[in-house]
Amino acid sequence: MWWCARRSATACSSRAGLCCDLFQTQDLDARGQPRLSQDSPWTAAVFPTKNTEFLGYELVAQTTGTVTRTEVGGIQASTLMLDAEGRDVRVGDRLVPVQAQAYDLQFFPHPPKQQAEYGRLTVLSVADAARFGGTRDVIAISGGSRQGIDNGTVFSIWRRGDSVVDRVRDGLDRDDSLTPHESKVRLPDEFAGHAMVFRTFDNVSYALIMSSVKPTRVGYELKHPDAAY
Repeated sequence: MWWCARRSATACSSRAGLCCDLFQTQDLDARGQPRLSQDSPWTAAVFPTKNTEFLGYELVAQTTGTVTRTEVGGIQASTLMLDAEGRDVRVGDRLVPVQAQAYDLQFFPHPPKQQAEYGRLTVLSVADAARFGGTRDVIAISGGSRQGIDNGTVFSIWRRGDSVVDRVRDGLDRDDSLTPHESKVRLPDEFAGHAMVFRTFDNVSYALIMSSVKPTRVGYELKHPDAAY
């Protein structure tokens, strides 16, 4: 049995402190080309530049199928019978073997094995939502086995604090856009919830939001589950 999958978006991770963390990339068609669509189940987190690290492509499962005829008698293609209802299948969609057991049957929640530098681990995308997610939603994060993340790893999710003008000190008419960054006040990060990893790849993992006090957004920071700030 095979998955029919489509490459939908490019996943990258930016360096800490860059302003482009929340730039949304275009949806990609079956050949990996940008297309205009309002039906994308995932959103990309960052705009790929020289300051970002390429992590991979997001594949969206369309449906499943079974090969009913292989290459025989000089025919250089196989026939696939679609087995289940799902999304439309198009020319250029990829075929991925269905794994008998794609997920661990048992694992235990635990903190990260190593602490990543600030800005390295962020929320890349939220499933089935434009930009936000909540409890029991699935998110993709910009870290995997190479960063010591495995199934059961728990993170706390934080909204990064903005840098704003102190209007009490500098005056109510002070313009944010004209104020240099070093003259602004850094606001604290705000706690949003907890998420637990259930599927890990080399540079990307999928996690389930277990609890939340406010919505999780693409670009939010991931920290130790017991982080106080």
